[in-house]
Amino acid sequence: MSKRKHPKLPNGFGSIKKLSGNRRNPYGVYPPTTEFSPTGSPKTPPALCYVRDWYTGFQALVEYRRGTFDPANYSAAELKDPRDAIDEIIASYNRSVRHASGQPTFADVYDSYFQYKYLLNQIRKYSASSVNTTQLAYRYCEPLHDRPFRQIKTEDLQRVVDECPRKHATKEHICNLYNQMYDYADAHDLCDKKYSDYVKINTPEDDTPGIPFTEEEIHALWEHHAGNTIIQGILIMIYSGFRIAAYRNLTIDMEHQYFQGGVKTVAGKERIVPFNRRIVPLINPGLELFCLTKEAFRKRFYSALSSIGIIGHTPHDCRHTFSWLCDRYGVDTLAKKMLLGHSLGNDVTSLKYGHRTLEELRAEINKILL
Repeated sequence: MSKRKHPKLPNGFGSIKKLSGNRRNPYGVYPPTTEFSPTGSPKTPPALCYVRDWYTGFQALVEYRRGTFDPANYSAAELKDPRDAIDEIIASYNRSVRHASGQPTFADVYDSYFQYKYLLNQIRKYSASSVNTTQLAYRYCEPLHDRPFRQIKTEDLQRVVDECPRKHATKEHICNLYNQMYDYADAHDLCDKKYSDYVKINTPEDDTPGIPFTEEEIHALWEHHAGNTIIQGILIMIYSGFRIAAYRNLTIDMEHQYFQGGVKTVAGKERIVPFNRRIVPLINPGLELFCLTKEAFRKRFYSALSSIGIIGHTPHDCRHTFSWLCDRYGVDTLAKKMLLGHSLGNDVTSLKYGHRTLEELRAEINKILL
């Protein structure tokens, strides 16, 4: 196993060096270099202190920069969550340096957006998976990091997506990041136009094929749904077709009987899916499906299916089942694409003339009678 590296400290922040030999406090903590030799070589300043580990050294540098460091009574208190805290402190430092130099860059806007969504938001707790996905998408945007945000145009955003070597899902994450960053930038007057609206993915979907529930398995779910809110949630998924990650944030309009929301593609976001008449009695915004994280619901999903003798299915199979039911019961092709949030691609006729009202979509989804 390779040794994990500590985060790289920004220029001008100070340094932490591991010293040789067997020492009780093997890490030297040094302030930023301010003196240079006649040949231009930096002169290492005297150490602020010597500490037992890198993270304690980082805490000492933070206190030094805040003006609260005192070597006489310095306490080597460990950070509760050192990696998260260090990342945010370094990001904040880099923001201040970049903002002092002129226009905010793509990286500046990302940092501000990331703070706004994940650090300042006290209403919703995002999963580690959501944070990691955002950070992964940002890493693939490296060619844009140092570009002034207001100067970035559609072709710059598109080039990053086109040149991404990863699969379709990663490109979707990049496009999602664009959309959210431009929403944030638009609200804070950091862009002239939402160029993210014009970016597309020019490669075909490569999702792993799923296995739809059989007719017998769907009957078994109906037979056991009474009093079992997880199975009720599974039936709702089968008859509505959203990805599991979408349900927690859906708008549920009980008066007009439709869902609105979605994740991943532009075509899939904020789409409207009317309630199929069979699941209307099951829909309750308090169900676990609409409240739990996808990880928590996934665990209960497998347990609930196993308890009634159904194995071999994933939550995404519910979406495949919905697609299969649309085909079996003759749901209109355009309506099916709209209900599943699929892109119309190069289907010029559908793009120009295709339209379905709420009631037309309701009539199509109610064709599913199983």
